[in-house]
Amino acid sequence: MKKITKMLAFASLASLAILSGCSDSEEPDPTKAELCAAGVSRDCLMGVWNFNGVKVKETGAFAQGLDFSAVPGSLEFYVSKEKKSTGAVEKTDMFKLSLSSSDINSVNTDCNPIEGPFEVIGSTVKLTIWKGGMCVGKKTISFDPTMTNDGLKVNMDVGRVWLTGNQVTSSLGIKEESLSYYTEVYSIDANAK
Repeated sequence: MKKITKMLAFASLASLAILSGCSDSEEPDPTKAELCAAGVSRDCLMGVWNFNGVKVKETGAFAQGLDFSAVPGSLEFYVSKEKKSTGAVEKTDMFKLSLSSSDINSVNTDCNPIEGPFEVIGSTVKLTIWKGGMCVGKKTISFDPTMTNDGLKVNMDVGRVWLTGNQVTSSLGIKEESLSYYTEVYSIDANAK
């Protein structure tokens, strides 16, 4: 009996030693720079991005009155969890754009925030706007963003004005068809996890 007890004790200690050795080999979570290196993906987008403003495509400069980089808005990509009456939990990938406090529509609750589900299909981001439709309209928009990394930030240029069209046309006094000359720009810390 003593022999069996000693063997069990030894086996238990050996198991603990093996398991504790495994925990040291965990790799750290990848950074945004690593997740976005190959372009846009669901994992690359997840988190809170700064909405820095709207730039003129031709010059790369911020459009007049639309540089929010000092007080950026935010574009959050997250998972919403809703418990159903059956007890099942339904998960939905969601986005939420909160405008900068220096944006003309920041206090307009019909425009701020802009929310809805999102999905990434290949290199295309698809946003379906459920809330904030008074300024944007309840619609689905798709874009193929350009992702760049300057070492400090991962930058996302969406190639056009999509979520802030009403604000841009009002601020600049331009027509909607001119929005393709401008682009919304977002960034996130390259070392964010």
